[in-house]
Amino acid sequence: MVNKILVVDDNPGVLRFLEHTLTREGHQVLTATNGIEGLQIALREVPDLTILDVMLPGLDGFEVCHRLRSEAKTTRIPVLMLSAKEQTIDRDTGLKVGADEYLVKPVDRRQLLDAVQRLLARRETVEQTHARLIAFIGSRGGVGTSTVVTNTSVALAQKGYSVILVDLCPSLCMVPALMGLKPEHTIAELFKEVAGSFSRDDLEAALTRHATGVRLLSGEQAAEDASKVTPAGIEILLQELGAMADYILVDTPASPSEVTGASLGRCDLVNLVTGPEPGSLTRIGTIVTLLSRLGVNQKQLGIVVVDRTGIGANAELSTMTSIDGIPVMGVIPSDAEASANAETLGTPVVLAVPLSPVAVALRGLADKLLSLEQLTPSKKMNNEGSRSGHS
Repeated sequence: MVNKILVVDDNPGVLRFLEHTLTREGHQVLTATNGIEGLQIALREVPDLTILDVMLPGLDGFEVCHRLRSEAKTTRIPVLMLSAKEQTIDRDTGLKVGADEYLVKPVDRRQLLDAVQRLLARRETVEQTHARLIAFIGSRGGVGTSTVVTNTSVALAQKGYSVILVDLCPSLCMVPALMGLKPEHTIAELFKEVAGSFSRDDLEAALTRHATGVRLLSGEQAAEDASKVTPAGIEILLQELGAMADYILVDTPASPSEVTGASLGRCDLVNLVTGPEPGSLTRIGTIVTLLSRLGVNQKQLGIVVVDRTGIGANAELSTMTSIDGIPVMGVIPSDAEASANAETLGTPVVLAVPLSPVAVALRGLADKLLSLEQLTPSKKMNNEGSRSGHS
């Protein structure tokens, strides 16, 4: 397989050396001599690896790397930073803005090729094991989004899939209570310092495990911590979590901020959770427009209708296959008694009252998601998060 590598360096001699060395190894090499040109080529070509000098005209390498990590198209591209700047603070800055490795010039051929091989192998591994990413966003607050995403996560886990539930609601987090969990750690702790990556140990420590095997990353955070959680950081976080599960389900606020919206463009599916009321259904067009500005196209969308009041009981919602051209993934009926029992027990309704209509519908939603080809995981994990051989 021919890998596409972008090299950005303003030194003609270094550029020739890198291009010659990489071409001889069978790679396709793209070159740029300044930061602005390099960024434009990266966004247009989406290379498999970027090799980036630090001291560049236009935009320096630190800023280019930061912008690459901020764009959904390029956030997962490995970045190898090369620089004559050898101070520890320079290396730390490179890694903090998102570089995967930092080598000090002059770099010899073997050192360069070893680093390139490591980063390309890591990218291939991530792509092969990357979880399917599914977000849920309500047409308004209180429509039942957290209930849907919690129970869908549990239903998937009951079928033997490894599931991580990411709660991106910074306040009024409902998921822990719905699961009967009291997380000791939250997403804010992962962002105490700006980082280009998160260690596996740190991620595992931040997750709270439910009895079904679902692992929860709580989104609760104090106001003073909010500025530390960045769009680029969320992109990298979801990428790293993607190597740890079959499915990543994301509970997104009804009015997504730039930070929470960062997860949506790269999702395999974004489910709009709405009520059956005419007012809720007419808001779908507005939400689709909002999501398009966040990089979500209509082909990525699905709809989940939650009838919490029973007004849609006679509307034959269950026979609807699409709304405004968007496929309906599921219709969740009103079931006040089952929902109240689950809430009292602090247990997802699919566990608390498994034969109730609402539980059956929620498991049906999970089945629907599993039936979609684009949501089929490449390899199945067990609930401990390691690869297993069962299918």
